Amino acid sequence: MLAARAAGTPVSEIAARFQVSGRTITRWQQRQQDSGIGLAPSPIPGRPPRMTVADAPALIALVTADPDATLQEYCDRWTAQQDGSVSRATMCRQLQRLGLTRKKDPGRPRTGSGRARLLAGGPGGAGPAATRLRR
Repeated sequence: MLAARAAGTPVSEIAARFQVSGRTITRWQQRQQDSGIGLAPSPIPGRPPRMTVADAPALIALVTADPDATLQEYCDRWTAQQDGSVSRATMCRQLQRLGLTRKKDPGRPRTGSGRARLLAGGPGGAGPAATRLRR
């Protein structure tokens, strides 16, 4: 497109041929003049991702080795095995992208909510007596 424009072809003709707007051609031409690099994509701003597609096999191996681990345990093991740490949110997103679920062992003790522990008489809870005192 830019070569055709440099050859003197009208913008309207180029736009019709390539099915783009005339403003797009003008903007690309201006970008080429300003930067001199043509239409190469600009670098993506921000920090590079901590986990990439290349890390998928290692993450799959980590999860299959212990599918009952928590997100924090996966993060800790990732830090020990790899050269960088990741947050629980990053680990969760990566597991979701790979379609990996964290299957839990039904026999493993659950943490539960504070309210559930209170009502069940767990640590810090008074059991059924606590429910009688509530209004």
